[in-house]
Amino acid sequence: PNTLPVILCRPIVRRLTRNQVSVWVALSVGDPITLHVRRQNDAGEQTDTVTPTRIGRHVFLAVMTVNGVDGATNDQFVTGGLYEYWIDSPTWPADPARRPNWADFTLPGELLPTFMGLPGSLDDIILFHGSCRRAKGDRRDGLAEGYRRMVHEPAQRPHLLILSGDQIYADEVSSTHMLVLRGIADDLFGIDEFGGIQPGTEKVFNGLGNCPVIPGTGTPKIAGRSERSLEIGMTVAEKDHLWTLAEFYGTYLTVWSDVLWPDPLPAWDPSETGLVRHKDPAASPSYGADEHDWNMENFKLDNLVDTMPQVRKLLANTPTLMVFDDHEATDDWNLDYLVSKGVYNNPQGSRVITNALLAYLLFQHWGNRPDRFQQANSPEAKALAAATWQNDPDFHPVDRAAALFNDPLALGSLLGVPPSVPSEANFDQVNGFDLRSNLDPAVTIRYDFRLGAADGYPFNLVILDERTARHMPGTTRQDRPGRVANWALDLMWPAPQGNEADTPTVLIAPAPVLGLHVIEHILQPIFALQEGGERKREYEGWSGHTPTFEYLLERISQWRRVVILSGDVHFGYTHTLTYSKPANASPAMAVQFVASSFKYVMANTLKLHVLGDLTQKLGVVRRRTFFGYSQLTGQQAALLQSPPASGSRLAYDS
Repeated sequence: PNTLPVILCRPIVRRLTRNQVSVWVALSVGDPITLHVRRQNDAGEQTDTVTPTRIGRHVFLAVMTVNGVDGATNDQFVTGGLYEYWIDSPTWPADPARRPNWADFTLPGELLPTFMGLPGSLDDIILFHGSCRRAKGDRRDGLAEGYRRMVHEPAQRPHLLILSGDQIYADEVSSTHMLVLRGIADDLFGIDEFGGIQPGTEKVFNGLGNCPVIPGTGTPKIAGRSERSLEIGMTVAEKDHLWTLAEFYGTYLTVWSDVLWPDPLPAWDPSETGLVRHKDPAASPSYGADEHDWNMENFKLDNLVDTMPQVRKLLANTPTLMVFDDHEATDDWNLDYLVSKGVYNNPQGSRVITNALLAYLLFQHWGNRPDRFQQANSPEAKALAAATWQNDPDFHPVDRAAALFNDPLALGSLLGVPPSVPSEANFDQVNGFDLRSNLDPAVTIRYDFRLGAADGYPFNLVILDERTARHMPGTTRQDRPGRVANWALDLMWPAPQGNEADTPTVLIAPAPVLGLHVIEHILQPIFALQEGGERKREYEGWSGHTPTFEYLLERISQWRRVVILSGDVHFGYTHTLTYSKPANASPAMAVQFVASSFKYVMANTLKLHVLGDLTQKLGVVRRRTFFGYSQLTGQQAALLQSPPASGSRLAYDS
């Protein structure tokens, strides 16, 4: 720790408005730091000095916010303005090798990192959007490509970067990466969730089921978590799934920064009694790792680390907003009732989600809503207090929150983690079950947010939380969930008032609102016919649950001009939507852009490209017309969710 660079990760320019900008940074020392912001080549500056929050023995986080430096009242970041910033502290170590070299964070020709003021017109805004950045993914990193485009096409420099989910893959961690993460967890964080092997020293993840452990410890072997991840409610048997808080913290530090990566990466350990669980080819299924797996994953991680300097510069010079999808926690997070019940009714499964959400809160959401963390007694401020590290071998924010707020479920309540999910016998078959029954910002953290004209944006920007406020209509695999309960959508994106709908809206919906017809209505029903196919069938799309899907379409129609940005599916496409009602003088218009993954190229991506081209030529993908209902009673809505009687004729698609 005494030789680590002061800055462990980034800085990242986060929330930018006309009047304020925030910068997030992770550090190895806790000295008070100051953010300086000024217009480029101008002496006048604004500053903010904060004391970083200690989240581990040697890791500190800070978000600094300053007011604008331009305009008639010197409190704006004006259109066309270019602003530079830097961070310093008079008590940082004198060793220049530990202090930041700002050339590592700047664009070519600049002395300091910079950002641009928001444009005044929608025609001038440039957005860079994407999702699904898998550390061990194949091919090039889309964020690094974004930096290269910014350098080679300066006129196309983005005003805003939007990351719409799967910024990390908690369920798809390479074995090398997990080995690095275990070292980071032990050396930098001091938050132990495994414990020892002596009676009374066990902790929440100690000696779980079939999980092979490192000899003499309660810590799982690398590549040894497959069976136990399934047993605690995860839906995938990945050999290295993040479980502990320190592992989640360390993942963010390593996917956004190269500081903590060893060079070279760890080599294969041939010892069968060592740290790694070796694959048994005779076993079925064969969990664990072998030398070939290890070397292939190292090759992919080298690709990630090699392009990290470009990613560092992109994030240091572009205001960035973020929202989660499922892989921030686990694959298929809150997919449906059965998945949710399996996780939240298991103490280890619930702890994994709690750890994931707390890490997301500190590493992603803090920069989205820094104002909420500054409010005394807000849920965000309380969670931050619980996360502040204590020099105690038994420290964990769950226990710290229980002590601070006299409630063993306090941290889960703040984060929006359900205390449990009702059994089938106690399930309300009429009204269903909502994962969160309350989104009151006075008592629980909301992960959705909006920006608009009051913030200097020439459009309405709406970011949906599609994971924690789901509606579960029933208890079987066929009971597709609503991605956002209707009452929750009313809070996240209310109907327009007055002339609000005159301003265009950019809607960030992590999963596509409008799916591909050939996939949702031809291929997936075919897959569902196979044995076990209903479980494997992908139904993360909005259209799986008609009432909430129709409710969202109605909301889109009320705002009239909407651009939808989505990701999640690892391939790109566009859709246009025209929504008309007899009561409206003119139809509402929307266009959806679905981004392919930043770093997750699959074999299916190329197949879908070929298939998509073919289906368009054959006319399989075509214009589609739907008819729906503007208002339904509870009984009518329930009927729509039930299969029709045998022999019924339904007008569905024309």
